[in-house]
Amino acid sequence: MRHEILCPYCHENQTVVHPGGYAPIHAECMSCGKLFIMEPERHGVAVYKVEDAPCCSDPDCLETELSASEND
Repeated sequence: MRHEILCPYCHENQTVVHPGGYAPIHAECMSCGKLFIMEPERHGVAVYKVEDAPCCSDPDCLETELSASEND
């Protein structure tokens, strides 16, 4: 699914393709080259700077948390 969003760093318009579902993904800004996080929500999308994203919205942190809970 294609989403039109603003980069949280440079505020330029971006088109991001999400594979579907509600899982957060990393996206790269085509204007400034920085990675940011995009997370589909019920009524649109949330966009975060990597350093400002909550763990549940950060794909790397979420993966670490889920794998750690499986080992308990």
